[in-house]
Amino acid sequence: MAANHPSPTGGRRPCRRLTPVSLSRWCWFLVFAALAGGLPAAPKWAPVDPAELADPKPKVDPEAGAEILLREADVDQSQGFETEERHHVRAKIFTERGLTEFAKVDLPYEQGSEIIDVAARTIKPDGTVIELGKKDVFDREIVKAGNVRLKVKSFAPPGIVPGAIVEYRYTAITSGVAMFFPIQFQGDLPVRLARCRLRAPQFRNDVTIHSISFNCTPTPLKTDRDGYYHFEMSNLPAAKLEPFQVPAINTRTTILVYYSGAEAMRAAVFWKTLSKELYENLESEAKVTKSIRAALDGIVAPKDSIGTKLQKIFDYCRTKIVNRDRDAHRFTAEQRRKFKANEKAADTLKNGSGTSHDINVLFAALVRAAGIDARWAACNDRNFMLFDEKIGEPFLLPDWVVAVDRGNEWYYCDPGATYLPFGTVPWSNTDTAALLAEPEGTDKMITVPGGPPDSSVRSRNAELRLDAEGTLEGDVTEQYTGQWGASLKYTLDGKTDAEREEYIRNEFQEHQKLAEVTAVKVANATDPLADLQIAYHLRIPEYADRTGTRLFFQPSALQKGVPPVFEAATRRSVILFPYRSTEQDEIRLVMPEGYTLEEPAAPEGLEMGKLGDYTVQILFQKSRRELTYKRKLTLAGLAFPVTTYPAIKRAFEIIHERDNHLLTLRKDAEEPAAPAAENPPATDQPPTASAPPTTDPAPQSGNAPTPVQPPTVQPPAADTSGASN
Repeated sequence: MAANHPSPTGGRRPCRRLTPVSLSRWCWFLVFAALAGGLPAAPKWAPVDPAELADPKPKVDPEAGAEILLREADVDQSQGFETEERHHVRAKIFTERGLTEFAKVDLPYEQGSEIIDVAARTIKPDGTVIELGKKDVFDREIVKAGNVRLKVKSFAPPGIVPGAIVEYRYTAITSGVAMFFPIQFQGDLPVRLARCRLRAPQFRNDVTIHSISFNCTPTPLKTDRDGYYHFEMSNLPAAKLEPFQVPAINTRTTILVYYSGAEAMRAAVFWKTLSKELYENLESEAKVTKSIRAALDGIVAPKDSIGTKLQKIFDYCRTKIVNRDRDAHRFTAEQRRKFKANEKAADTLKNGSGTSHDINVLFAALVRAAGIDARWAACNDRNFMLFDEKIGEPFLLPDWVVAVDRGNEWYYCDPGATYLPFGTVPWSNTDTAALLAEPEGTDKMITVPGGPPDSSVRSRNAELRLDAEGTLEGDVTEQYTGQWGASLKYTLDGKTDAEREEYIRNEFQEHQKLAEVTAVKVANATDPLADLQIAYHLRIPEYADRTGTRLFFQPSALQKGVPPVFEAATRRSVILFPYRSTEQDEIRLVMPEGYTLEEPAAPEGLEMGKLGDYTVQILFQKSRRELTYKRKLTLAGLAFPVTTYPAIKRAFEIIHERDNHLLTLRKDAEEPAAPAAENPPATDQPPTASAPPTTDPAPQSGNAPTPVQPPTVQPPAADTSGASN
């Protein structure tokens, strides 16, 4: 189990689109003073307190297997052009369970950042010190969120045992200075003491530092003699991770630090001012020049409908302009430094490349050249922070997408996102607040709608064969569309073929340890216009359980081993799914010769109100010994209050139970049965299920598949009528 212990600045992300010069309050101007050095050289390890080494049990949470004794960070942004963070963590391991928390330590960093000077040591209970070797630190990729590839430096602390203290430190360097970042004090372990020192950039007089406290008492903003702000928290319980929860900023002990203009504005006034500035910004950047008009003539035809024109322009921007932000192009750091910034849409067109923002500006200019109104819509990122209308600050609406006027409604587009179809924006910007640019400004928030369930689909088809030994083998194809497809493309586009194969194999083996995934083929991983397709050969030894003359198997082969979605008995936060979606599986399974399907029964479907719908169908074709299993799960709702958690949890439990539904194959008799013994042997039973019914089903004949009926007794359906969208 990997340990990912967030630093006090964990979760910080760059400000992506808050840089246009015209937005005066959104910008801050740094005085690039010639400051000496930055942070001092990394010190030697401080002596360990003997009392901490001898401490027999945790203090914050008596049940914890490990506890953070000290987590501290020094953050220096004073030079203006980069952020340098020095982190130090000291933790105590109390139990065998605590060892798993530190089996591996991951230090995440994003593109444009680097982690250097990683050092670690283990102090054993007898005082013996074991240092981490420099060669024992590895780079790897763990996840990719949205458009950002996330990598980690990883290491395994040496010689850890219960009673030991683990200590590590590192330096993180990020180019530029973010307008805002959260200082996050809570992690996945209890913390005795967490502190952060921050030295801010030197600003013009009209830009000052501000902070917002979440789930803690506000900290006064005062500097020491060296210009550092101090933040400190103590005795913090571990943050409870919950599936599909709201952003960490809103649920954990966090202080959000940001830089803003000194002029105070009521939120409504600020949003109106911002709306007007958004409009003026695009007027400046997306000017329709001769080159833009000439390019449009080569993209669309005069007789094209408005819808056709928009689609052609959208596809042109995604396919003909190189996106500098995409990992698929594998630009080196040196190549990125040599890119010339695009000031206007015409520059992006001329250079044939640009950032995601540049591509959206070019799209707006071409749309305007076609006589169609296009504007900015600034959107909340609900993956980062929930919108609060009382806070009038730009970091609440960090992402800009293009709103296109279709006469009676606005369509929202993000060609800079590359893999999303026309009329779609990243899921984190949907079903939350957004602000439309207006010539005179507006403070009225709008909502960018997310797509329906059938716009983001995972379809899986399998042609499988089960042999008499219980081995399952065959070919699987998968297809992904919409948000689901885009998210997976963001993960795969920068990988090599070998890395993609390893990723897909690991994803399947995560819940099927014995699975052998070979002959992996990935199609359209970097194609903006085509759906992502994955194919592979699958072999799972011991898939079916053998007991005497029977085989017990799960027809929902692609769901076997997948854990329940919700396992905790209670919940603290709102349930917030990323996007509406549909899962559909169709599995054709050929059964072994000499076996007969015994007492077939199909699981019943489940109607879940606003949450969605679940259906299962099993067809059996006796002449071919072929069983067809069809499963469909529709997620129709996104946000549900905590009060609905018991019903939602029960609904997913029922789905999990029905996904794990077992069927039985009985070996055909090879000779007439012997006379019944005086004491007959016990009936064969599945190892984890109750005995199958003893009544034989009616004989089946002909070539038409026969539906397998659900049993007559089913668990009660979950009531989600009180849930809200």
